[in-house]
Amino acid sequence: MQELGTDGRGEIVLKGPSIFKEYWANPAATEAAFSDGWFHTGDVGHIDEEGYFYIDDRMKDIVIVGASNVYPADLERILDECEAIAEVAVVGRPDAETGEAIVACVVVEEGYSLTAEQVKGLLEGRLASYQHPQDVVFMDSLPHTAVGKVQKPELRQRLSTL
Repeated sequence: MQELGTDGRGEIVLKGPSIFKEYWANPAATEAAFSDGWFHTGDVGHIDEEGYFYIDDRMKDIVIVGASNVYPADLERILDECEAIAEVAVVGRPDAETGEAIVACVVVEEGYSLTAEQVKGLLEGRLASYQHPQDVVFMDSLPHTAVGKVQKPELRQRLSTL
């Protein structure tokens, strides 16, 4: 395990007396989540120059394009600024050339219209080109859990059938 400096992104790991010791009746999950007493959260985060701590994304949601990690939350934050976008989720789809391709799943706000090129244009000059979506898929709605979180595994499944 390596501690990262300011603004370095990495997996958040925790250790201390208030961290749970094991998953109930699930030794395999416990073994996968703990290493030398450190609990691996599955979250990616960073600390800024002032010592503030940020959770950036989930490790399982990171899209690996070639040798580069792309954090869907970075794209989602920018696309969420557009008043014509009601909701957006960014996921990876298998790609023979790059390993994974970035796909933006977009729900357009009622009364607006958008093209894929317009959506991609919102990222111009704000993110590196390898972080831009290869595809934009327009949807009537995104799948959510009972507590309102977008179900990215369900989105990845839907994209595999397109």
